[in-house]
Amino acid sequence: MNKNTDMELFIHLLPRPASLVVAAGSPSGQDADLLAERELNVTRLDIATESTEILAFDDASVSGVWCDETLSRLDCMRISESLREFSRVLVAHGCLFISLEQTTSAGDEQAARDLIWAAGFNPLKIYVTDQHVCAFARNRADCCATGDKKFYDRNAF
Repeated sequence: MNKNTDMELFIHLLPRPASLVVAAGSPSGQDADLLAERELNVTRLDIATESTEILAFDDASVSGVWCDETLSRLDCMRISESLREFSRVLVAHGCLFISLEQTTSAGDEQAARDLIWAAGFNPLKIYVTDQHVCAFARNRADCCATGDKKFYDRNAF
């Protein structure tokens, strides 16, 4: 996992013009600072201490969510809830980056792909390192910004 390479790809995948990027993760704010250095409007969110059940953002108001390793501290149900909430706040085709430790219940490529799909994202790139599963995804336009999310069987397409 190369954070700079991943961050550059994340920035490249953001819809233009990018409005707001949420750096969900470390309380130190290191990732938020790195994103802000790239001239993005960044809001830090420490999901280790704050619930993601209802993020304080309007539907479809965020261009991207960067979430490096933080979800690994949650159980599978909370990871799913967090991903669905990220989908709600992301604009159509908004970008998501997550990395999960392989020791978590979602820590293999197929489990990550299934969680991402079920939350309303199209996985773009998923790769596995010695310790992590990293994924880039886009918010599906047919799932975001609606009170009743549509969940599809990915095998139906």
